[in-house]
Amino acid sequence: MSESTLRTIEKNVSFLESIRPIKTSQYRATAHALIQRYASREISNIQTVTNFIIKLGSKRPEVSAKTFNDYIEYNQ
Repeated sequence: MSESTLRTIEKNVSFLESIRPIKTSQYRATAHALIQRYASREISNIQTVTNFIIKLGSKRPEVSAKTFNDYIEYNQ
C-alpha cells in the first residue's frame, strides 16, 4: 500500500477508536474487533464500520451485535 493510504487508514482507526462505546460496555470488545478488521483491510469500507460502532453504542446495542455477528459469518 502507498504511504498516503496507510496514513488514511491510521487516521480512520484513531477516529473509530474515539467513537467506541465506553469502557464498561460489554460491546466494546466487539467494536474493537471491528476496528481491527478495518485496520487489516478485511472490511474496507469505513462507513460500514462507523455505522456498526455507532449502533453498538446506541440504546439497543444487542441488535447491532447480532447484526455484526451475522455479517461476519456471512462474509467468511
